[in-house]
Amino acid sequence: MIEADLRDVEKVLEHAATSRLLDLTRPVGVVAGSVLHCLPGTEDLAAALAAYHERLAPDSMLAASHADGAALGPELAAAVEDCLAEARITFVHRTARRFADLLGPCQPHPDGVVPIGCWRPNGLTLIRPEYSFGHAVLAEGLPGIAEQA
Repeated sequence: MIEADLRDVEKVLEHAATSRLLDLTRPVGVVAGSVLHCLPGTEDLAAALAAYHERLAPDSMLAASHADGAALGPELAAAVEDCLAEARITFVHRTARRFADLLGPCQPHPDGVVPIGCWRPNGLTLIRPEYSFGHAVLAEGLPGIAEQA
């Protein structure tokens, strides 16, 4: 683990621990679970995810989730926002569409952006809809897209 802002792509990818643990010439998985909704600045965040896409090997994948204030409901969303604010953490409400817009050149799995509770190994079955407080996506870069830019 390294302590860094995920939007500082250079710091994350050039950190000594990253270099020691990962071979960035080979496909890697980037997991951004329960963190994107704590980062304001949609343009900066989308630019950072695009920068990871550009720097990582083809066939690297992104697994991400994002809370959605509408899915949480107004009372729970306000409670979460207040709790995080006490810790000086921002809570950014993004719909599934706005979450998908962050992905830039990464291509979502054919199932697309789905409710968090739908990600199951055996298909998209929403077993506990009351626990679906946001959205999840599995996305991959298209091989060669960074070289074409």
